[in-house]
Amino acid sequence: MTDTGQKPIPDTNDDERVRIAVGDVIQVDPEKSHFGAVLCVVSEVKAWGVQCYFLAPGALGEGAPVTLIATNQAFLRVPHADYVRIGRAEWVIP
Repeated sequence: MTDTGQKPIPDTNDDERVRIAVGDVIQVDPEKSHFGAVLCVVSEVKAWGVQCYFLAPGALGEGAPVTLIATNQAFLRVPHADYVRIGRAEWVIP
């Protein structure tokens, strides 16, 4: 587990998204994504949105719109307008 620290970036969206940082937990908007209501841990913050991961219970199958790695982490890219910030993760997977 790794402590990532706060790394906020400027953004023109609402104040919660301005403060988004690596290690934050977000929830995906169910009206804007196939993965709606999923809780994700932010692994990268970009100008367009975030890359985040969630723990998948197993293989997602051929053609799934996420990347599955050996540790069953599924990575997802989410535009800033398509999530809300929930809080900070106590521990993150490096």
